[in-house]
Amino acid sequence: MHLETLKVFCDVVETRSFSTAASQNFVTQSAVSQQIRTLEERYGRRLLERTRGNVQLTPAGEILYQVSKEIVQRYQELEARLQAMANVVAGTVRVAGGRDVGGGCRQRRRTGNCRTGNGEDSDAQPGLASCGHVENLRRSRVKAAVP
Repeated sequence: MHLETLKVFCDVVETRSFSTAASQNFVTQSAVSQQIRTLEERYGRRLLERTRGNVQLTPAGEILYQVSKEIVQRYQELEARLQAMANVVAGTVRVAGGRDVGGGCRQRRRTGNCRTGNGEDSDAQPGLASCGHVENLRRSRVKAAVP
């Protein structure tokens, strides 16, 4: 059994959706269904009750979910600790970008003003504040912004 399969199972349980779990794990809905079926065959019992638009745990599924969740969390902790030891920077980086990179926002091109109304971006490169990127940077919603 693969750790990824346990993570997919946990994601199906938490989102109550095969398609959402598939999207979160960058696989197809069919792949998620196959992984769940493989788990059910391995343990010889149904783990999930599938009804129209809903997914519910069976008693066996509840046991597998509780243990799988712990395994997945411990693995993620292990990864983080080992990466920290190696001084490796890892994680998700969110980058914001305008509709046409390098051109700034439409409002600035049309009127010369950004949505702040004064046309000045005292602490930003031209075009960034106009699309709200400076605010997103300040609030740590993104790590970098491209006009």
